[in-house]
Amino acid sequence: MFNNSRTNLFLISFAALFFEVLVIRWLSTEIRIFGYFKNLILMGAFVGLGLGCASASSAASVEQSDKSTAAEFFPYLLLILTGLIAAAPIIGLNHINFVVTTDVFFWLQKADVVTSIEQLLINVAWVIVLFLLVVGVFDTLGRRLGLELSKQESLNAYSVNLGGSAIGVLVYNVLAFMQTNPGVWLLVGVASLLPFYKKPPQLIALAASVIVAFCSVGNSTWSPYYCITTKPYTTKAANSAEYQIGTAIDVNHVTFQRTIDMSSAFVEKHPELKLLPEYATYNVPYLVNKEAKNVLVLGAGSGNDVAAALRHDVKHVDAVEIDPAILDLGKTEHPEKPYSDPRVSTYVNDARNFVSSNHTKYDLIVFGFVDSTVSFSMLSSVRLDNFLYTIESLKLATQALAPDGVASLSFAAGAPWVRDRLFQMVQTASGMEPLALNSVYSNNNSIIILWGPGVNAHRAELMAQFKDLVIPTAQLVSSLPLCTDDWPFLYQKDRALTYAYGTMLALLLLIAGSLTISRFRLNPKSFFHSGQFFLLGAGFLLLETRAMLAVAVLFGSTWLVSSIVIFLILIMAWLANWVVQKRPNLNDNIARIGLLVSLVVLYMVPLSALSDLEWFTRLGAAALIIGLPFTFAGLVFSKAYAKANEPGKALGINILGALLGGCLEYFSVIIGTRDLVIIAFVLYVSAFVADYLINKRSSSSI
Repeated sequence: MFNNSRTNLFLISFAALFFEVLVIRWLSTEIRIFGYFKNLILMGAFVGLGLGCASASSAASVEQSDKSTAAEFFPYLLLILTGLIAAAPIIGLNHINFVVTTDVFFWLQKADVVTSIEQLLINVAWVIVLFLLVVGVFDTLGRRLGLELSKQESLNAYSVNLGGSAIGVLVYNVLAFMQTNPGVWLLVGVASLLPFYKKPPQLIALAASVIVAFCSVGNSTWSPYYCITTKPYTTKAANSAEYQIGTAIDVNHVTFQRTIDMSSAFVEKHPELKLLPEYATYNVPYLVNKEAKNVLVLGAGSGNDVAAALRHDVKHVDAVEIDPAILDLGKTEHPEKPYSDPRVSTYVNDARNFVSSNHTKYDLIVFGFVDSTVSFSMLSSVRLDNFLYTIESLKLATQALAPDGVASLSFAAGAPWVRDRLFQMVQTASGMEPLALNSVYSNNNSIIILWGPGVNAHRAELMAQFKDLVIPTAQLVSSLPLCTDDWPFLYQKDRALTYAYGTMLALLLLIAGSLTISRFRLNPKSFFHSGQFFLLGAGFLLLETRAMLAVAVLFGSTWLVSSIVIFLILIMAWLANWVVQKRPNLNDNIARIGLLVSLVVLYMVPLSALSDLEWFTRLGAAALIIGLPFTFAGLVFSKAYAKANEPGKALGINILGALLGGCLEYFSVIIGTRDLVIIAFVLYVSAFVADYLINKRSSSSI
């Protein structure tokens, strides 16, 4: 079976996408700077796959590829990469950083700003080394892919490639759903490549990679979002004796949550607990709305907010938490066992999506400390919680309040401008003056923002009650762009490409360009003759990113939503390719005009128009408006691909084009996410013009 060329192509296509999502997830977990600049890993994978696929594609090079040893190095490069990722905590790579200004905010345990030039250079060097290593790993996979593509008719091969890629994404996400760890992921990925690597040294290297991955897991738990570890959370009594008050939960090597026993019996035994900032913070909402009976907790986490609600005798709590593993830890580890109370209903869901889909009115809505440390998609630098903190989202929460309801938002804002932005967003979204309190939960900029009809009705009493904690509005009015669904970048101070983003993008683009020129032997003619495919790749990546962000707004930022979108995009491309196979005479202009018109529609229809629809109507409208451009984009690519003289090279250059798209995605921090559609439109038009000019030149030369 393994000698069958279609089977081999399916397996290498499966492995390419499977290892892509695997490396992005694992590397961004262990070396946390990649969690905030996730596109850097994606770009490395694109460069490697594109160069490898293009290099091994032509008929003239197929025999050379068989004899070449380049593709044979995958097991050894994988072992090196695996070893570095696994050893990151030991050699100090967990918290490397290249941020030198405070215009972008990160959750890091060490200093947010690099103050030493020497340390900055070392950190940047490590990023470059890891980037090049990712390029090398995927270059070898790309060579295998290009070789297998060259053995079959182009459209048939492309169908198999898309099918294998879609299954690769599906299998990885099933493993994520099962909360498996990197050892299991590598075991599955390596198994798919065994037909290609049979030499004893290669098998030893592959086996060693799997063993290293399993050994690195330790006692951690892997949720769909985080690597989670726990340890006892202790404090000291008045007599300085240390005792446990709960469990500390670390994710991706940074402290994330702590379960705390604040039950009346425990606090009476240990009255010093009343001095903890957590004690006051979690109780504040119930001191503001003492009559609250129906409560919604967004970002319920391991249960502190829910436990506080139960201690104040509410009748019912809806607890929404996006991470099932964190929720499970709350059920087993929280000393007060809040999730076992019959008054509590739990929902594993995106908080924004729950509010928009639920029509209940609440006496109290509590935004827990929803401050994620990861991006929600491998295609975007948008963080998991960004769409919860937009004006549109806060409006939804305000509308969900009962006539005398109160909303409370707690945030450990490490930078003062983050605190100011949150206050101003609540003020804009609610149309009322919020009450801001200094919580000092984990730093001096931690804040509790209170608003709603209940706050307006009792403002004077509340100002007197919390007079020592009130933050004057005059201290929260610094000029800042406010977050919207179009510009959801809570942790970005200004609408600008920051030093950190810009410098690293420029540096890695220079490296990628040098590798490309070197691989094509300084002969740009061969590369740019396939310029249409390069531009199509860039446009498609931007289109994919915009679709992912739009779906996140409409249906939530969960791993399941992003996984389904990627899978469906691949399936739609497969169906488009099937149509072209069945209708080879389909007019090119039909697909091109259809694509451009659908892009205009996608740009013109605001997300707010879809957000107000009922769920199933919203799904249908989103499938049509967001999905239609992918249908036509798939037709455009397959029509062009069928005419390519060197299909493997065309696909490789198309993948390299996605690198450009990944870089352009970062400009959304300036122009907003909606305008990514305009850039995609320009790229697609440029691709059509490039194809016209190349065909015209070819015709005139004949």
